[in-house]
Amino acid sequence: MWKEIQANFTDITIREQGILKNSRAGCSENCLLNPLRYAVAVAPKSMQYITGDELSARRFMDKRIKLGMNCSPPTKREYRRATSDTKYDIAFEDMDLVVSWPKNKMAFKQTGYEWILCDEFSTWPSFSADMMRKRTDTYRYSHICGISSPDPQQKKGSAEDPIFIEFKKTDQRYWHMQDPKTGNWFRFEKGGQDTEYGLKWPASCRNENDEWDLDRVEAEAYYVTPDGTRIDEADRWGLVEKGKWIATNKDAPEDRRGYHMNSFYMPFKSGGFGHIARAFLEAKRAGAAALKVFVYEYLADEWEEGKVETRDEELKEREGQYLKGNAFTEAEPYVKVYEKKPKVRYMTIDVQKHHQWWVVREWVDGGDSGLVDFGSAPTWSDIEGIADKYGVAKVYVDNHYAERSMEVYEYCFECTAIPTMGMDSKYLPFVKKQVDPFEGKRGGGESKILEYHFNTDVFKTNLMQLMRGETKQAWYVYRHPERDYVRQVTAEQKMDGEWKLREGHQHNHLFDCEVLQLLAATIDGVYRIVDGVGG
Repeated sequence: MWKEIQANFTDITIREQGILKNSRAGCSENCLLNPLRYAVAVAPKSMQYITGDELSARRFMDKRIKLGMNCSPPTKREYRRATSDTKYDIAFEDMDLVVSWPKNKMAFKQTGYEWILCDEFSTWPSFSADMMRKRTDTYRYSHICGISSPDPQQKKGSAEDPIFIEFKKTDQRYWHMQDPKTGNWFRFEKGGQDTEYGLKWPASCRNENDEWDLDRVEAEAYYVTPDGTRIDEADRWGLVEKGKWIATNKDAPEDRRGYHMNSFYMPFKSGGFGHIARAFLEAKRAGAAALKVFVYEYLADEWEEGKVETRDEELKEREGQYLKGNAFTEAEPYVKVYEKKPKVRYMTIDVQKHHQWWVVREWVDGGDSGLVDFGSAPTWSDIEGIADKYGVAKVYVDNHYAERSMEVYEYCFECTAIPTMGMDSKYLPFVKKQVDPFEGKRGGGESKILEYHFNTDVFKTNLMQLMRGETKQAWYVYRHPERDYVRQVTAEQKMDGEWKLREGHQHNHLFDCEVLQLLAATIDGVYRIVDGVGG
């Protein structure tokens, strides 16, 4: 795969190369350092290497460029003869090599260069690419090579990411292989549930809880070509070795080459069908942020987050055939469906400065549920009265309001309620914590309480899918719910991976209560999260 890219450096008809790749692909070594060493040893070129920031530039110069001069006798000899060797440049006898970074004021203001090697392109400011091209204007046969995996830490979307922008300007070459049965050319893509081709694993890999057994998935994953041919892991690398680059964008300028690589083509464990399948399922369980990292680092594909929200009219479709305050499982037509299934009610609370918002919801084993009632209460004794009225089994309390945190803990101690804390994506999907609210105070260490920390993105995303009717579980509200409930429970949206209030909505307390309802049902196994979504 690397040979064509390396050969392009000495083809005077090719002026630019853009390489969109998965992470840890060995691209810097093969597409930047090897051509650099060739220039030093064989064909001297005035050259600049640019990477994302100053620290990366300095480390690359010390650990990769300078040490790499020992790779061959010619490069070692030329490096010894260099007349100057500083932190950011080497003056060889026949060429100059300068390393820099986009925010360096001198990066694009110094003399021109015949070759420019661009690393970590995804992290560059968008204006840098055109400024970089001006540095080669004085050379008739200049060459620019830019490589990068997409950076998932960047706040900008894929449409604004420099590596995607520049790759689309090229002829967009993908490594293709021949189908062993039909001879037709295909390329490795992940595919999905709605495609017959792509990465697959047997349905039998689910365990008794209807969750994917990741060890079995990793052991049994395989690939299906667009022609329906099964490819097993043992045959993957044999196919890759016999492949070739095929351009897919005929409208690109003739002097611009582009190459796309994903993890399927790597001769490492991380390129195996099973490893990729497992990484995908783990990322999906961890939520949108982790899934974005998987898409960028394994597939080098664009991430289309877009907008996720629930509209009033969609909530209207969730109205059940029962009235407020009633047990939906005892109303027609639900009674015959649910009469033999275990049922449970939870009360969930969102704590505010002077009062508590609450929701009571009834759940059926398997994940179907119906709203019983909601409201706000000024005191904890009012909360207890409502819990008794509706016969709730457990009370879960959001403990994010710092000023009332100790008050929440005291209530949970006295009434055996359960405190919760929504956290970032490192929790998948929730963890149990033994906390001591009085730690460091007199009596501390003797009053530990169980608190659940949960991945907010996972549960908010699942709730949104339930509210939109996108899961096999039924999620009901009673007939003609009040406007206040509708406004609050549809108040949040996810835009490009970030949860925020929709325009025109001021409060989301009941949405948070419904998130805790889903958490409670998941903790007790009434509702099961599979692959990051309800299952």
